[in-house]
Amino acid sequence: MTTATAWFTFRTPRLAGAEEKAFRDFLHNSLCDRLPVLMYTLGFLQGWLLGVDALRYAQGTLLTVESQRYLLGAHLSLLVFWPLLLVLRRHEAAIRGGTYPAVRYWLVGAFLLFHVQALTHAVLAYHDRGSLVVYLLMLGYYQLVFLWYQSIRTLSALLALVVMGTGILLMPRPVSEVSDWSDFLLSTILIYALSTTFFNARLKFFKDRYRLAVSVQHSETVVDTLKTRHEQVVNELEQRNRELTAYALQELAQNGQDAARTEAKWRQFKLLFEAVHPDFWSHLAQQYPTLSTHESRLVVLLRMNLSTKEIADVLGISPQSANTARYRLRKKLSLQPDQELEAFVRNL
Repeated sequence: MTTATAWFTFRTPRLAGAEEKAFRDFLHNSLCDRLPVLMYTLGFLQGWLLGVDALRYAQGTLLTVESQRYLLGAHLSLLVFWPLLLVLRRHEAAIRGGTYPAVRYWLVGAFLLFHVQALTHAVLAYHDRGSLVVYLLMLGYYQLVFLWYQSIRTLSALLALVVMGTGILLMPRPVSEVSDWSDFLLSTILIYALSTTFFNARLKFFKDRYRLAVSVQHSETVVDTLKTRHEQVVNELEQRNRELTAYALQELAQNGQDAARTEAKWRQFKLLFEAVHPDFWSHLAQQYPTLSTHESRLVVLLRMNLSTKEIADVLGISPQSANTARYRLRKKLSLQPDQELEAFVRNL
């Protein structure tokens, strides 16, 4: 559908799959929202029409004029639709939840019965008053208020053409027959096109909202997946940090007296540390090439959040010497007095 015809069209885009089912549920829910209004409208209309019949009865024409007798029958026939509306009202929750399998047949059946009754009323009103006003109001109401699928609206328009056309043909009015036919055909086509245009606008609104909801749901799923993965990575990193700390405290501290074995343990520790913190050691060497091996090891142990006593045990020195090493490291890194050494190392 091109932009030039988007505001006035006879065709409705098709949906498929989950989108089509969601739109059908959306229409059912919309109908449920309008059920109270439909019931109040029916009650008001029936009261109004029976009031008109009462006035005609008082005037003595209700039972003597043939067209008015037929209209009285049409007005009384509205009573049969109350059970249908009450059944739909009773099963409203099931209709909204999609758990009422016969809902579509109930809705289509009620629609067709209402439509036939309204068309009959329109034909009788035309015969009585020679006016198409009742027909136009009826067709506009069914086409614009119900706003169902194109097949339902097409059936409504065709049914209106057949019934009302037959009524005009069988009960001609010589003076206005030609103008009545032209008004009847043009108004039917116009109302059908307008209802389809409004329906398409509603369909577009639903599609935009539905696709936005699907997109948001997908984004939430992706966020939840990423959050779960992040938690897994953090837990894994914490576990490997604990293993690394345990190795440093157990293996390195136990070999403080054997220089050869200590260096071998440090090489093994470096491999384990870089598996948890890739490129940290090389990055440290690039940023601070003047750091000695002893100072680099101190930075790494600080990065692991070890206490002064634990650092002293790993390096084979006293806690006092460990504090002295920390002080010298601060000067080597050119830290300000208000800067914390541990926080600085964590951000390297």
